[in-house]
Amino acid sequence: MSTIKRKKDHIKLFIKSNYKKFNKDNRFDYEPLLNSHQENVKKVTFLGKEIDSPIFISSITGGTKYGGEINYRLLKIAKEFNLPIGLGSIRPFLENNNRKNYIGSHYIDHNLVFGNIGISQLEELRVSENIKTLQLALEDLNLYGLIIHINPLQEWVQPNGDRLKYSPLSTLEEILPMLNCKVIIKEVGCGFGPESIQKLLKLPIDALDTAGYGGTNFTYIEYLRNNIKNRSKYKPLLGIGNSNEDMLKILNQDSNTSKDIIFSGGIKNYLDGFYYINKYNGNSIYAYGGNILKQCLKSEKALYNFIEGEISGLNFANNFLKVKK
Repeated sequence: MSTIKRKKDHIKLFIKSNYKKFNKDNRFDYEPLLNSHQENVKKVTFLGKEIDSPIFISSITGGTKYGGEINYRLLKIAKEFNLPIGLGSIRPFLENNNRKNYIGSHYIDHNLVFGNIGISQLEELRVSENIKTLQLALEDLNLYGLIIHINPLQEWVQPNGDRLKYSPLSTLEEILPMLNCKVIIKEVGCGFGPESIQKLLKLPIDALDTAGYGGTNFTYIEYLRNNIKNRSKYKPLLGIGNSNEDMLKILNQDSNTSKDIIFSGGIKNYLDGFYYINKYNGNSIYAYGGNILKQCLKSEKALYNFIEGEISGLNFANNFLKVKK
């Protein structure tokens, strides 16, 4: 664009450029003097692997042909940008052993891939003493680790949802020593309270995904799926949860900062991610689920542009923004 054209645009747009239209982001100090636009996205270590950016592609879907094709597209982008990725529920694979429905029609070798299983399915394997089938599935799919989602609220609201016979804590205490892989514990959109976080950090897990209140909420999704006439009894529960801000305070109070943390749930853009990974005292990254899926369903190009935009935004933030104390 020529300088003359740009200056004309400035004149035309001057009246529209009123910052009162935007809410000032008070989380950061803008320091325009101290750096350049040179690349400054720092590579980080996540669960023993070096990744190119502090971004995790959250578990979205698995087990159907359509889900497999989504996962294939996500896998391609994860490998290209060297990012960790969760591939959705492993439960359908355990039930029908259909590899193509889980990872798509073509296998992509990527060493940062995680499967996902719910605590109720883990409880079933505990009761049946059949945990070996899970371990074999992880090996067959060549997964680096397992994400265990803790979701009693979702199951309570879900039509024909599972009812836990044991506390998730007791199931984890028994099963975790049997798993020969990296383990991430996550919620599904409601986060964890202080006591749950404290208990989790004492378990032999490798990472905690906050999955905080404010983003994709599977409790609400199940509420919408529930067509029974008396579903209104679940409505008071839709406001229950813990935000990332709530959990950040608890995590920073704990002296055990050896666990990797994934901040997810209500992460709207790279500035949210930048904020949380800089406010946490230990090693952390951030994750998207819904935002990634929206782009993935549009096209591979849209997905690529989204991830590239995240990395570019992180680069600017690392160069010119400081998180306020």
